[in-house]
Amino acid sequence: MYFSIKGKLDYKDYEIASINVGGLSFEIKIPLRTFFNLPEIGENTKLYTIVLTNSENNFEIYGFETLDEKRLFSKLIRIMGVGPKTALSLFSKMEYNEIVNAIENNDISTLSSVPGIGKKTAGRIFLELSGKLVKEEEKSKDFEDVVLALQSLGYKKKEAEAIVNSVIKEIGSDIQPEEVLKESLKRLAEK
Repeated sequence: MYFSIKGKLDYKDYEIASINVGGLSFEIKIPLRTFFNLPEIGENTKLYTIVLTNSENNFEIYGFETLDEKRLFSKLIRIMGVGPKTALSLFSKMEYNEIVNAIENNDISTLSSVPGIGKKTAGRIFLELSGKLVKEEEKSKDFEDVVLALQSLGYKKKEAEAIVNSVIKEIGSDIQPEEVLKESLKRLAEK
């Protein structure tokens, strides 16, 4: 629903940030680590967001500093036994890279040290996500390289990102970076 929210920080505490966008303030649930990295009240900030409905059918917005954190949160809450509150606890206790390393290394004891995550749930997280996270990071880096290659050919960054994203969206993320570059150049030449 909302990819990200950017605006003036109205309020912050250990669990919530409020960002004002054009006079409308959004209450966003955040991990503790995000709280410590927010700017001072009144300064501009941006959070990558996910909107979910709770058990009472109310909307709740969850915010993260990076797109990678948002994507991992989204994957975690799809796992049986891991709800938004538990996933938020995980991000409060551990940094993104620590979470990925724990999952990739089958470090069940580290994952289960987070409140709300027992050994059984940690095992499910490992089964569902092991081997998938690092590959995505590498793929994301490859696509960044395609954008840089297009920029070196004289295309503006926004234009390069837009065309690369459209190619990936239409063809699928399984496409090789070389194919993305070739298709992007073809489409840019047709403009």
